Amino acid sequence: MLDTSFFLDAVKNKDEFIDFKKHCKKSQIILVTIDPVAWEFTRGTYGNELSDRLAVMDALVDQYLPINLVDISRDHVPFLIEKYQRIGSNVSIVDFLLGALARKHSNDLCILTKNPKDFPLSFFELKSHLLLNGENFLQAYGVYSFKQKSFKSSKTKREKDVVPF
Repeated sequence: MLDTSFFLDAVKNKDEFIDFKKHCKKSQIILVTIDPVAWEFTRGTYGNELSDRLAVMDALVDQYLPINLVDISRDHVPFLIEKYQRIGSNVSIVDFLLGALARKHSNDLCILTKNPKDFPLSFFELKSHLLLNGENFLQAYGVYSFKQKSFKSSKTKREKDVVPF
């Protein structure tokens, strides 16, 4: 699952990131993101800049994951709020949604980001890292997954009591 930081670099180095996408396709890796990442990435842009950013996303994203807010709110929000509060993190709503989806799909979904502070190692695991280099840049990304095994039986009282909307 691609974070906004990935797209911010991709818009500056399109050819190298398109090559990365081709490598992922050969390796049968599906590149996904969510609509809120697109909103964050295109916020404040218009005209040609907006068109360029949307074209970059179209070229790199295989699929946009749907977000079921009722499901996430009931099963993942209370847990993640508690975990982020314990470490004093002020995470953005977009990163919070990425984290909730990573928790929901912990067996088969990872987050690709440059921002480790948004996905703390106390409840996310750094599975790998990725270096993308081009003629004039070198970018490092972490590949994070949710540490589901560590939290299998740690439902909070709030999680147990929440009823669907």
